[in-house]
Amino acid sequence: MNRRRTRIDPDTRRRQLLEAAIEVFRDTPYTDVSLQDLADAAGVTRGLIHHYLGSKRDVYIEVIREITHLPPSVPLVPKGAPQTFPEVVDPCVSLWLDMISSFGGLWIDAGSMMEVGDAEISAILREARAALVDRMIDEVPFPAGIDKGLLAAVLNAYAEFARSISVQWLTEQRITRDHAHSFLAETLRQLPTHVVPLAERTSEPSFGTRSVAGTA
Repeated sequence: MNRRRTRIDPDTRRRQLLEAAIEVFRDTPYTDVSLQDLADAAGVTRGLIHHYLGSKRDVYIEVIREITHLPPSVPLVPKGAPQTFPEVVDPCVSLWLDMISSFGGLWIDAGSMMEVGDAEISAILREARAALVDRMIDEVPFPAGIDKGLLAAVLNAYAEFARSISVQWLTEQRITRDHAHSFLAETLRQLPTHVVPLAERTSEPSFGTRSVAGTA
């Protein structure tokens, strides 16, 4: 008697293949992965991978887009964390470090491709960074009245700093997680309380100046 095969709808199948690919790229650099490796990890043929996701690079692009864009359902401020600044900083940084460490080498690998001038990867990471900065401004209880334009600018720079610290922790192992946490948390505390106010006192107005709720 022939067993009846269960048909999987395209969206579910694509999600399964993408999740398998994330696991592969988490543990193995892009250059060392083949389309066959991706197929083997998913338990399917290369043809099926190509049908749903495309070439190895197409798969990688989708993986990077997936891991760098946090869905709205994932909070930046952990549940139960203090709702005041700077007390909220430590739990937020801990959550961030947990997240990037769960990606293994994948997050760092993508950043390295950005450094060597991969335009498509660079565009995805810039878009993800901009979205993350917007969410930080909306969700993290920064001091009221701060110039949002200046805050956004310095948070974009902070994102680059955070990536460099993460590379030194996860890849180069020059520092420990505790070191990374201290560097990131203390720097973030200083940005809205000292750095941005200092910039606000300069004579040149910021472009696109906006302020946190509480001021006009």
